[in-house]
Amino acid sequence: MPGWLPMRSALTISRPTKVFIAAVAAGGTLALIDSLYRLYQAPPSAGWLILAGLTLLSGFFTIKVPSLSAAISVPETFVFASVLLFGTPAATITVALDALITSAWRNRRDSPKVLFNATEPTLSIWIASSLFFLLHQHSAGSRYEMSSVLWPMVILCGTYFLLNSWLTATAVGL
Repeated sequence: MPGWLPMRSALTISRPTKVFIAAVAAGGTLALIDSLYRLYQAPPSAGWLILAGLTLLSGFFTIKVPSLSAAISVPETFVFASVLLFGTPAATITVALDALITSAWRNRRDSPKVLFNATEPTLSIWIASSLFFLLHQHSAGSRYEMSSVLWPMVILCGTYFLLNSWLTATAVGL
């Protein structure tokens, strides 16, 4: 996932950073609770589990962008597909699982990093996909017309990546 928080150890984190991490963690946790409740109320088809599994399996792969110090995370492909096919709750839970597993694997001994890196993408996709469905009244799983979904999809992707980058940059900069 983009936005891995490369901050100092827990002993040197400033108070504003701790407050910011707590706020993002609270927002991500609320997004996850909302998604779990909504998924319980209206479970998606079993296809979501296959897509979630592909997301988790691809979580350790990135694609380097030539001539930039950037990389594209492979799981985002499956996350955006999850938004389109199964809706906000399924995509949010998929991102939460992927981010938690990947962050816990990479930052085993740094709880603030794990907490931030697990909840930040969760909050970002929940906001971005909620905005997508606000702009494009559509029931998950039904067919899309490209002409009506293009701009909401641009907003979905742009919002997700901007939130992801902004929240991470803020945490690092505090």
